[in-house]
Amino acid sequence: MSDPLAGPTGPGHDMATGGLAPGGLAGYPPEDHFLRDLDVTVELRADGTARGTIPVGPDTLVAGGWPRAGIVGVLVDSVAGAAAVMTARPDRVATADMTLHLFRPLTGPEVAVEASVMRRGRTTVVIEATVTDGAVGGPLGWATLTFALLAARAHQTPPGDAFRLTETVRTAFGGRQSGRSVLERIGWGPDGRQADMSEPAGDLVDLVHLEVDEYVRNTFGAVQGGIVALLADEAARRAAPGTVVADLHLAFLAPCKVGPIVGRARLLEPPGVGAGAVLVELRDAGAGGRVTTVADAGVVVPAATVGR
Repeated sequence: MSDPLAGPTGPGHDMATGGLAPGGLAGYPPEDHFLRDLDVTVELRADGTARGTIPVGPDTLVAGGWPRAGIVGVLVDSVAGAAAVMTARPDRVATADMTLHLFRPLTGPEVAVEASVMRRGRTTVVIEATVTDGAVGGPLGWATLTFALLAARAHQTPPGDAFRLTETVRTAFGGRQSGRSVLERIGWGPDGRQADMSEPAGDLVDLVHLEVDEYVRNTFGAVQGGIVALLADEAARRAAPGTVVADLHLAFLAPCKVGPIVGRARLLEPPGVGAGAVLVELRDAGAGGRVTTVADAGVVVPAATVGR
């Protein structure tokens, strides 16, 4: 489970994965941050739903025109988290897990996510998210996320109606600031290796490294949950070269705070007529190598899935 954020003012997005709030949190994100480079926009509505967009560009695409699951995960995480925070008020939330399914290649001009609450219980909030791309032909994908409810801290509980929206609030983080793509800025470590995994492997193999800096942190100082999804996506595709990730499930066990974060993977089932399967494990090497995230990815060969 990822750590909650310390949203100190207003109706803040108090989750470790998104760090969004109506109007934004003061000073977040910094000028050099992946949310700015992806041009993320999020809208919160008075009915508790949320919508967000990312324009299509090189970072959002992989082979065969398929959406990059990790980048879609960034948007899903941010939008669903915003909806969860508004629903959980005045309590805080922390992401417990994310499941993302992608159905087809991208054909529209943007990736858009619509999120709504499926259930708010005593201990969890479950959010459903539909992914589209502005094109005719049905949804691009679908996701569910579970958030654990954490009791509000006294100094973080706003008075009265501070959490109640009466109109749509839109937060736009602006266009590219660094002049580089998010993937180029992150780098994935010095080796950029791929695994030779034509057959199922018995051992996990180190495939990607992520340095923890302000570019990928949330307001709590941990790696933002969408970047965790992107790291898992990259490790899975390197474990099965020539494939794309069509399904991704992540269990957040602990925050990624120190780094480097090491993405390890092994091929469970090679892709064939159907999807293959990859197991991914993320460890924080600077925190004693503790496991922070476990993910399983369904991988497909793009040519075999176009028009599904």
